Amino acid sequence: MNWDCIVMDEKVFREFLKKSGRQSNVIEKYVLFVIQFEDYLAIQTQGKEELTFTTESLVNYISDYESTTKKSTRTILYALIQYFKATKNDLMYKIALELRETRKVKKAPFLLKKILGIESKYIEQLSTLGIKNVNDMITAGRSPKRRRVLVEKTDIPYDVIVELVKISDLTRVGYVKEKLTRLYFNAGVQTPADLSEWDAAALHNHFEQYIKNSGWDGMVPYLSDLRSNIANAKKLKSIVEYE
Repeated sequence: MNWDCIVMDEKVFREFLKKSGRQSNVIEKYVLFVIQFEDYLAIQTQGKEELTFTTESLVNYISDYESTTKKSTRTILYALIQYFKATKNDLMYKIALELRETRKVKKAPFLLKKILGIESKYIEQLSTLGIKNVNDMITAGRSPKRRRVLVEKTDIPYDVIVELVKISDLTRVGYVKEKLTRLYFNAGVQTPADLSEWDAAALHNHFEQYIKNSGWDGMVPYLSDLRSNIANAKKLKSIVEYE
């Protein structure tokens, strides 16, 4: 029986994850997910001459895991996506990506009250107008005229309204919520358009310098997340008119 074709190229995978900025605990978790897939494949193909990763085996593994555990497989699929990317298995990478995409959970809009650094009284004033989440904020403040109307209705300073609109707009790029929105905004990356102008490595260095100089209580985003957010920012249509 030829096992070489399914034994994980662990060294390549670990180096790939390390270069993308993953912490050691995350690397161990992702490696384990690939090993578990290999174990499943070995059990399912006992007695066969050759064992390989196949699209059918991946689909079956995900289906069996979900039916047995009743748990989400999005994290497992993300780890497998990274492995197939690291080992340049384009077909398996594509299938894993498609499987994960079909399992995307539609999340509720991010609430304004979770944005750090905004006085609660302002959030409460906006709430009385039915403006409770980032989608509401973008709609209500997407133009200078609309923002001035909000100032008149609430007595919230104009610069605070603009800040809330910009942070709400930033959340559209992906994983930039709560603490990260504040990091992006405070470090001068305040809109999707701003973000789209950056290179991931340069932005990573920019955040490192900002955190060092400001004493920000938090970590630098992973390079892979920065790349994803920048790519998303480049695709987004502008829906807010800024001065």
